Amino acid sequence: MLWITPSIATAMLEKNTKNRRIDMNVVRHLAELMKAGKWRENGETIKFSSDGQMIDGQHRLSAIVLSGCTVPIEIREGLDADVIPTIDIGKKRTVSDVLKIMGRSNTNSLAAAVNWANFFLKSDGVKTPATIHRFSILDAGEQAEFIEANPHIIECVNIGNNLYQKFKQIRPGILTGQFFVAHQIDPVQCNEFFNGIATGAHMDEYDARMVLRRRLILRSSTTTRREPMLNIAVLHTYAWNAFREGRTLRRLLYTTGDAAPKMI
Repeated sequence: MLWITPSIATAMLEKNTKNRRIDMNVVRHLAELMKAGKWRENGETIKFSSDGQMIDGQHRLSAIVLSGCTVPIEIREGLDADVIPTIDIGKKRTVSDVLKIMGRSNTNSLAAAVNWANFFLKSDGVKTPATIHRFSILDAGEQAEFIEANPHIIECVNIGNNLYQKFKQIRPGILTGQFFVAHQIDPVQCNEFFNGIATGAHMDEYDARMVLRRRLILRSSTTTRREPMLNIAVLHTYAWNAFREGRTLRRLLYTTGDAAPKMI
């Protein structure tokens, strides 16, 4: 194993002459993990061919340079160039796969719920070029850390699935992620809010829950079903905030690029 500094990584990258196009989104993500102290040496190697060319590892090395961090990575040298077509052809493990290996259940629902919970927690009303900047797909390690710190999210998945069975225009991941955050704010109002959306019972026409319910039904129609999920998530926050403040609504409208509000 070698502790690779930014200068060593830079020198190694000079031997990166026959590789695929680099994906800077991957590089930035790995660099953030390194800067946050979350990088883990897992036995994957930086590979060099027998003629000294680097054949695997450009994203990790580029992340070291970008982050300015020094991290430990295994180095493998002297490989035949014939092995290049065999690198990275295995099926990549999804976050759901990793959570399942870790002993979690309902892993697809859990992974989606954690990502949306992270979105609702981070939304703060600050103007951004697009709402998507407030939404991050957490990797398996980040998901595991979130679940460890917030075990209630597991129970929220079961609650979300039950509510979804009552009203299937709700998106389960968004519902569960918001339920998790709303329950932290006010458990009683959280239950009132989501039970109202799911059942539609005992609500006035302009009750924020009823307006959101109608909006979700509208989205399921042919003309609006392609509306981005991020937009729908923000509408959930609009309705929740109005419900918390006792305000009525006549409609819910969100334009991509508007500020994603903080749940109150």
